[in-house]
Amino acid sequence: MKKEFQRKHKDFKKIIEPLLIILICLGINLYVGYLSGWSQLGTLLAAFIEGPIVAIPVGFLSPILDIGSRSIATSEPRLIMAGGGVLIALASGFLVKHGWAKNIWKPLLIFVFVLGIFSFSSFLHSMDYLRIAEGITWLNAIFSWFMADPVSYLRLWIDNTMNIVIPVFISVYVAWLIPKIATLRFEFRYKDKYGILDTAHLGSELATYPVVGKIFGGAVRRLAMLYMSLQKEEKEKTVKVSEIRGDYVFNQERGYGFRLPEIASEWSKVQVQLIMGSIQYNTTNVDIFNLDTVAKELNLDKEEVKKRVKRMLDEHLILNTFDASLQAYGYFLCYAAIKLKPKTSKEKKAEISKWLEENDYICTGYETEGDYDFYIGVHIPTIDGFNEKVMKKLYTTPEIEEIKCLPVMRLIRQERIWHWDAERSKWREPIYAPNEFEKLAQIQNKLDKTDLEIIKLLNKKKDIKDQYNINFFSKNIEKTQKILERLYEKRMLVSPIFLNWMKLNYTPHFILVKLNDKLSTAEKIEIANKIAENPIFNLVFQHNDSYFDLSLCVYKNIVDMKTLKDELSKIREIKETKEMDATKQYRMWTLMLNDKEWGECRMKWD
Repeated sequence: MKKEFQRKHKDFKKIIEPLLIILICLGINLYVGYLSGWSQLGTLLAAFIEGPIVAIPVGFLSPILDIGSRSIATSEPRLIMAGGGVLIALASGFLVKHGWAKNIWKPLLIFVFVLGIFSFSSFLHSMDYLRIAEGITWLNAIFSWFMADPVSYLRLWIDNTMNIVIPVFISVYVAWLIPKIATLRFEFRYKDKYGILDTAHLGSELATYPVVGKIFGGAVRRLAMLYMSLQKEEKEKTVKVSEIRGDYVFNQERGYGFRLPEIASEWSKVQVQLIMGSIQYNTTNVDIFNLDTVAKELNLDKEEVKKRVKRMLDEHLILNTFDASLQAYGYFLCYAAIKLKPKTSKEKKAEISKWLEENDYICTGYETEGDYDFYIGVHIPTIDGFNEKVMKKLYTTPEIEEIKCLPVMRLIRQERIWHWDAERSKWREPIYAPNEFEKLAQIQNKLDKTDLEIIKLLNKKKDIKDQYNINFFSKNIEKTQKILERLYEKRMLVSPIFLNWMKLNYTPHFILVKLNDKLSTAEKIEIANKIAENPIFNLVFQHNDSYFDLSLCVYKNIVDMKTLKDELSKIREIKETKEMDATKQYRMWTLMLNDKEWGECRMKWD
């Protein structure tokens, strides 16, 4: 009975929603038309929201129902304008449907189409007055006027066009902007169908603009607090996760764009995106942490802890990072090792390095020295996007000698924690090289022992309420806490502390490992797991469809290089290694690491 009711309710919504949009957009057309004489704003809005099918009746009916118009006195001109409205609906709806609304410049084509259609229908409208006044046919009216005075004919057309250029341009962009902004509150059906930005993409686009990006973090947080305060409490529910049900096990092979089913329901929720955005765009805000637990464990005053953490954030020594499993988001992650030709100048390397740093499709990336000159990562939904947005440029750069693509099949360890392709019990657990923090205290003078203890506690795996200051996100504590717990449960969120090695006197040293070709995938997985158990390795990636099978990283000045050589020599299956030292890091996942843009979240999706 309940399912039948839900089905009928869903069918009813399919009928009533388009009708409501038609009525609302008709009202917009009639009101705006009465004020300005341009009566197709609602048509454009309907096309952007629901496409051509819903926009056509709006464009057709508006001139017919426009009884208050001062310019339409007879039925035939109404039909002319109605025909123009239908053409506007078809053209704009068709273009939106085929992706011509994804970027801010693309609606310009819609503007040109609409301007041409409306200009032509307005000219026909003028000719109709001439036809009635002279008592002649349409064709004779147009032909006789053109033959008698072609300059006036063209001037009239131009005047008709110029009179509506600004209203049409504004209307196109108002119609484009309203549904984009509305995705912050409503889940429109069109956003997947027609390619209009969803909340995450909208946030990403806004954050790439320098002025907007700086205020975006605070705006997202305030919007989250407002939105969460309006939410009702939910009943306690068991979190349904593929791994718990036994449908999927992390720590296994997967396809490039594999996506878990539970993410679809979670990702469409506005409150989830707002909370994730509040973390993602506030990575340098000390108030996001629950410092009470840190102060209690260290027996320090909370204000002292806050002062220390703020200093570390302000001096760009640490950063609160953000990442989520590939299986949850459904994107392809590929690293690449890039080698320049031997005689490439330092200036040219710096130019290529700058391009890699500023390309917002590239996430974690390094400039290096050794067997390769760059080591970069790209998260993107498709291999075609990877090629188009990143690799095409690199393959056509004459100074580049070699590129090794490294698709990530299993992301086991990174940034001092176990990641999603580790065993479930290890997920989010920190792991450090032997005596790592003791050595850190000796090799640099920017962090003292208390600072390092604070960092360890911030990085410690703990309950969500002990990690975050829930009040930072919302006054609706219980609801917000449950959402954050679900994000952790579904591996949509991991947030370790990044230590800025560029200011702390140690160096990431990367090793690319090729295993014996005769090994099976299962045997390679076993070797990768065994290597990951060794705490000297800060990063362990397993690659597929690549010349190299593993990417590893240790920290020079913290890990003895002789120890590294000894550990690798114990693995008989290793056939070849290539090594490089990082000299600069561009980003940690999507967060910028240069001093000017420190901690700003910049990313693009294909």
